[in-house]
Amino acid sequence: MSIEEVLGMVITPDGLEHPFGIKKLSHVKDLESENYHDPSFVNEIVSTDWFQAIGYPYDKNESLAKQIFDMTSYGLTFILNGSNKITSGEEVYLYTIQAPENLSEKTKEYLQSHYTEWKNIMDRENTYFQGEAYRNGEYIDDKSVYSLDEFYQCLNIPTKGKTR
Repeated sequence: MSIEEVLGMVITPDGLEHPFGIKKLSHVKDLESENYHDPSFVNEIVSTDWFQAIGYPYDKNESLAKQIFDMTSYGLTFILNGSNKITSGEEVYLYTIQAPENLSEKTKEYLQSHYTEWKNIMDRENTYFQGEAYRNGEYIDDKSVYSLDEFYQCLNIPTKGKTR
């Protein structure tokens, strides 16, 4: 699934993607709950068997953004699409990856396999990227970067060839 079509994806340590939400580039007044990160995540991810099996005590009264840090300590990687249409009507594209510092091999393989696709997206005009890594749910200062290439390098994810 393309990150451009959804609000986000959760990548589990076994390298499987779990998309949520529907990305709609529109003004806020035209959006529905499926177009917002928090309700989409709760409705499409939190109640699933695989999410329940990891044992994370998701608090529906807190935002997804506040809980991502802790969830990375469960081996989860988050790819979020924050693209929007600003007041002038111009489209601005924003993507973030928030991941544990110690990625599983399957997660690295998943990220490697999507590098070319994402690189093409990130190289477009009005597109911004931020990658962050966490250790035991804690932010790592020197692993916050603003380019996809730096993020892959920082987490030792190959951008060419196949991993084993």
